[in-house]
Amino acid sequence: MYSDLTTAFLRWALVRAALARGWWLATALYLVVVADLSPFELVLIGVFQGLTVLIAEVPAGVFADAVSRRLALVVAHIVMSAGMAMTGFVTAFPLLVVSQCLWGLGWAFSSGADVAWITDEL
Repeated sequence: MYSDLTTAFLRWALVRAALARGWWLATALYLVVVADLSPFELVLIGVFQGLTVLIAEVPAGVFADAVSRRLALVVAHIVMSAGMAMTGFVTAFPLLVVSQCLWGLGWAFSSGADVAWITDEL
């Protein structure tokens, strides 16, 4: 019914969505319980992360289209991993902002690159 490529992409999308949801649950608990952030600080982290994604989305898309979609995904996951690791090692608010901005930058690089890559393959 589905091609192997379509099945692989659907599995990728499912695993990625599940991991992202799990990551956010763990991060939210960490930011509230361990880092002891105030509601205002939590909102600021979200704002900075959202602005990072907004600003980086177009340049990351240009990179994926002009250079390589596969490389964009590799860069995305390296940058997101750095942000995730940094989040677990720091509790200072400014460093947590930086870690979440790294995660947002990585998300901008992965956003759309996987769908564009699978579209090229089909």
